[in-house]
Amino acid sequence: MNENKEQSEVLFLRKQVEELQRELERERQHNWEKDRQLLDTLSKLAESQAALVAGQTAEKQKQLAETIGAVKIYAQNCLQAPAE
Repeated sequence: MNENKEQSEVLFLRKQVEELQRELERERQHNWEKDRQLLDTLSKLAESQAALVAGQTAEKQKQLAETIGAVKIYAQNCLQAPAE
């Protein structure tokens, strides 16, 4: 009788281990999917940040070109002004 009880306990524990292994595999799969989603989100964020920086750089270059143009015109006007 004692041997029967031990065998049923062993079977019960084996089933428990199998169930825990299946649950662990489901959790791993879930975590893998979440990691992939996080990487996709981070990639999109990096792309948008790069585009934002590029846009800011282009705007600053435009402003600098406008400033240089205005300084050039001012300098030309100063050089052409009649001497008094």
